[in-house]
Amino acid sequence: MNSTSNNNFDSDFCGSIPLNFINLIQPRGMLILLDKTYQVVQVSENISDFLGKELQEIVGQAFETLITEGQFALFQQKIERRKVHQRIPLMLHFKSARESLRFTGVVHFYDAYFILELEPNHEESADITFIRAYQDIKYITAALQQAQDLENFGSIAAHEIKTFSGFDRVMMYHFDSEWNGTVIAEAKTEGLEPYLYLKFPASDVPKQARALYLSTPYRLITDVNAQPVRLFPIINPIVKGFTDISHCTLRSVPQVHIEYLNNMRVQASMSTAIIVDGKLWGLISCHHSTPKYIPFELRYAFEMLAELIALQLASRKREARVTQLKGMRSQELKLMELIYREKEFPYQTLLESDHLLHLFRAGGVALMWEENYKTSGNVPSKSQTKELMKWLRLFNRDKIFISSSLIQHFSSAKAYADIGSGLLAIQFSHAPTGYLLIFRPEIVHTVNWGGNPNETIQFELDGKKYHPRNSFKEWKEQVENSALPWESELVEIAKDLRTVLLEKILMEMQ
Repeated sequence: MNSTSNNNFDSDFCGSIPLNFINLIQPRGMLILLDKTYQVVQVSENISDFLGKELQEIVGQAFETLITEGQFALFQQKIERRKVHQRIPLMLHFKSARESLRFTGVVHFYDAYFILELEPNHEESADITFIRAYQDIKYITAALQQAQDLENFGSIAAHEIKTFSGFDRVMMYHFDSEWNGTVIAEAKTEGLEPYLYLKFPASDVPKQARALYLSTPYRLITDVNAQPVRLFPIINPIVKGFTDISHCTLRSVPQVHIEYLNNMRVQASMSTAIIVDGKLWGLISCHHSTPKYIPFELRYAFEMLAELIALQLASRKREARVTQLKGMRSQELKLMELIYREKEFPYQTLLESDHLLHLFRAGGVALMWEENYKTSGNVPSKSQTKELMKWLRLFNRDKIFISSSLIQHFSSAKAYADIGSGLLAIQFSHAPTGYLLIFRPEIVHTVNWGGNPNETIQFELDGKKYHPRNSFKEWKEQVENSALPWESELVEIAKDLRTVLLEKILMEMQ
């Protein structure tokens, strides 16, 4: 069991919050929604503060009237010549009552309209040159290539990113198969509470937020307590509903997440996705104790770094997998060769040698075929094994059954959890006793959580209002009734083994 909590807040609650239709943005920039004729149909209300015009003067106007002379033709050409409409960067000069204002941003494309997401240029941007960013990225990349293992790799990345970004804390955060996240590397300012090696429940980065990371490379919150800005008009005139701003980095922050960050004493944050083989592997998560603005140039440096980190992780992952697979296949070939050499059913190869136990990294094997019951290593009693096979016949339709926590499926397995918490069962015949059962022993271990995972969400008495946990101190959980997880490659080998056993049975029948 990976958690003592009975509540799956990731899917049951947090995963249902519609982040894509939060009709508010952060005030550091502005949004302009244009139809296909380049007419302004919706804006963020703070556009008046930037341009010094009333909202009614802006909505309904041609976009060309808002920017300085000569820009519109280039803007239109840049958009219409692109075949792939994905986050096109741009720089525009807007007219204001006082002066020309320069904004940097991106264009997001939708079927009936497109959104301009714009931020005014800041003095901080002047200090971030292409050469400086390029040098920082090259240095970090070179350092990462020297890393000996994942822990060293993450540590180098966290410390170097903290140095060039200036955040108080930088973490590399890795998701497991159930989307719980573990801090595998951390660089922090002295005095901050450490989170290194702590695990955080999946609901801290719920499923719809994880989905957005696949299409939005980073999430930036410059001031947790800044007053969000509404869109005007509230309803998008084109779609007759709220505007989908899921891909906008200006998208405002849900109240529960604001409270979560305040509980962590974080006033600004930035998270950059690490995507390996098309899946969200983890995040580069940055925290700051005071509001902090990150210039566009630095954000794109983060994007490039995340991509380079992902490429190196993917390369290392593939290399390790090839090495592991090569070893497994070599052992499989030896096992198959021994099986084929036997003239009758291969009891000796399966049970009297260590080849099967070694290949599957198992503690014991039990085989029932016709009137024969044979075992090797540590296995449950004969009566317990028969009961297990009876359950498999009745409730499991798959020819290969696999679990690293058998007790979650079959409660009677608790009696022998110490030797059989993990099970890989191969049904090689429709006869009642045609089973090869491979057991893995229990591995009792401690999980260090960042706060009690059972208190992820705290509801008020009305059952509607809720709050995130307010403590992230280390909370230890002893995990029992669990074995090492079965590698996916072993499932394929089990299928091959089943085929060989079926062939042996057919040969005996001839």
